[in-house]
Amino acid sequence: MSSADSLGHSTSKTDIILVIDLDETLLSINSFPIFAKYFLLGKFDNLNFPQRNLLRLKAAKIFAERKVLGRSHAQTKADLHRLWLQTSGINALENIIAKLEQKIRPNMRAVLELIAQGKIDAILATAATALYDEPFAKRAGFTHVLSTNLNGSENRSEEKSRRTQEFLTKQNWVNRKKIFFTDHLEDMPFMQSSDKLMWFGKPEEVQVIKNSTPDLEIIICKNLTAEEVLKDIY
Repeated sequence: MSSADSLGHSTSKTDIILVIDLDETLLSINSFPIFAKYFLLGKFDNLNFPQRNLLRLKAAKIFAERKVLGRSHAQTKADLHRLWLQTSGINALENIIAKLEQKIRPNMRAVLELIAQGKIDAILATAATALYDEPFAKRAGFTHVLSTNLNGSENRSEEKSRRTQEFLTKQNWVNRKKIFFTDHLEDMPFMQSSDKLMWFGKPEEVQVIKNSTPDLEIIICKNLTAEEVLKDIY
């Protein structure tokens, strides 16, 4: 399954579509460090002691190459993805997903309930690797997910906007009210085509967004209750 595919079928009863970022938006943290640290500190039940040590040495080499050779975050993410595929670490992946579930923002849980119940259509659109993002999205109740595939471009900034617009066109959702949840200024490309922004980033960055997209309705969400977030999406 590609990260641009649907995980199932939804039955939305609203005329809005939610596009939700993962790291520091739906989650209160960046998911990548949890994934990366697991290589060094996690428990891989399917590997014996020498295999676990070899895995950790390979991971340490990837981290060192990023620091010493200046490898990009995208390349490091892809290298770790490939290394993970060598482990068949199904139980380990379950542990990572469980950790991520604990970091879901409390004021986003009511939104997730509506998504899981099929009462509202939503896309989880993130630069996170599909390796853990897709199973996490499915567990959280998403039907649709766009993330970074192993051999694809990193799903961020212009690429995220392009892929999201492409998916909306494919679903015949282009004319629906688009509500975008994010904390990243790099998501400005998709903000410019959104009808409302649910902002989880720094308050001082709001003016930057207003300067670029003066007609965009912006709701600052970090300190809102779950009830207030729900009220503001309708």
